[in-house]
Amino acid sequence: MSVGSGLVTSRRASLAGYFAGALAMGAVAMAGTAQATETLRLVTAISAPNGGKITSFDISFVDPATGTYLLADRTNKGVQVIDTATNTVRFIAGQGLFTGALSSNDISGPDGAMITPLGEIWAGDGNSTLKFLSLFNGAFLGQVATSTTPPLTRVDEMCFDSNDYIGFVANNAASPPFVTAVDAFTHQIIGQIFFDGTNGTPLATNGIEQCAFNPRDGKIYLAVPEINGPGNNSAPGGVVRINPLTLQIEATAIVPHSACAGPQGLAVGPAVSSITGLVAVDGQQPVLGTLSNFGQMLTGCNGAVSNAGPLRPTALIDDGSQPGGQFGRTIALPFQAGNDMVAYNPGDNHYYLARSGNNSFANPAPDPVSGIPYGCPNIPNYINYGGAIYVGPNGNHLADAYGSDAARVFAGPSVLGMVNAATLENDPDTITGLFNCAASNPGPGGVGKAGVPNAHGAAHSVAADPVHNQIYVPIASTAVTAPQVGLCTQGGGSDALGCIAVFQIVGSDP
Repeated sequence: MSVGSGLVTSRRASLAGYFAGALAMGAVAMAGTAQATETLRLVTAISAPNGGKITSFDISFVDPATGTYLLADRTNKGVQVIDTATNTVRFIAGQGLFTGALSSNDISGPDGAMITPLGEIWAGDGNSTLKFLSLFNGAFLGQVATSTTPPLTRVDEMCFDSNDYIGFVANNAASPPFVTAVDAFTHQIIGQIFFDGTNGTPLATNGIEQCAFNPRDGKIYLAVPEINGPGNNSAPGGVVRINPLTLQIEATAIVPHSACAGPQGLAVGPAVSSITGLVAVDGQQPVLGTLSNFGQMLTGCNGAVSNAGPLRPTALIDDGSQPGGQFGRTIALPFQAGNDMVAYNPGDNHYYLARSGNNSFANPAPDPVSGIPYGCPNIPNYINYGGAIYVGPNGNHLADAYGSDAARVFAGPSVLGMVNAATLENDPDTITGLFNCAASNPGPGGVGKAGVPNAHGAAHSVAADPVHNQIYVPIASTAVTAPQVGLCTQGGGSDALGCIAVFQIVGSDP
């Protein structure tokens, strides 16, 4: 069903079974046993200043203390600074100082972004520099190089230890990838951790991703997409616990591959006395169970069609902070894969998952009933290839899509997922953009034939404001194709220019 002015699909979910319906930019119900009534309402669409475009971007960040939302905006070569009370742009910090959108994400910038308690914006650039900007007027305050050895790659994900006033920033595209600890007062580098398999570090074979400061134990946690693998997330990844003062890896939790292929995002959720869900153990399929004293941390799992488990899950892991807890205990959240960034909003007790990976293109074959090939949106004589990533040719997601007919796994549009942290219910997905169909992929016409180029910018970034209970999702100017009407236009902006879509929950779960 369509709710408000947003493009929303209703996801009915239970731990026993999940079903998905084919969808394009419209909305369609999904069946199960628990009747979710919460949906997201599109509040507004924030446009770039002076009629500028938002096409290429990276990290989103909310600082509730100052009422500020940040977006690392590569199109405008700066960091958008937005007032969360009015949802208006204050200014673009450091505009023109960053590399911008180049030929590769590895050298583009800005990338990671955050606000420190000292009134500074920290933003990573594509040339391995961490830039310091004023939160009050966007002025340049200095920078530090995390590496001076070519090739220089981007400073990406970052997080802040508010106990010790140390910032942690990741060079995820370096080989090996590494984390740099920076003193918030002096801007000096304290030390670095290289994820090369030595000195207690795991061997990160597909980069490193989102980090988070955990106030329950004062430690830094970091998602590692793959450990000791070939570099495509086909081997399990994990989450590491870092002592922020000694810069030592205290523990590495390997996340079962059946619960998460490629942990990328990471968000600290609530600690609960007990939790019921699909408990995952390494080498086994998840089974329904209950775990006690569970400190929730959500991993955003890439979950590419070629290597994810049959339920296409993302993983909730125990941080081990509670008495009797154990770091790394895992619960699989079915049909929430395809993430880059994830966020937890304590204001509404929900997780939000930027599932841009729904854009995986893995079904060049024609429809088994009609014989008509699947194709990109608005291509005459082709079925719109907007089916949910979880559905097989006859609608049976378990029997078809992940069994004998695995080659027919469908892709889907870019969506914003929503999970109730108390019940683990999969609340409605919100469609944020169309799927990609590049000429290099098998496309309309069948295997071996070039597809029709129709690439769309995927919404891979999300941040939550717990004060106003607003969820921010940047939408690229290439997210949809006319005559489809996307979120930016619906929110009062322009699909052709892109925007930052702002959502709030309406309704309540049973």
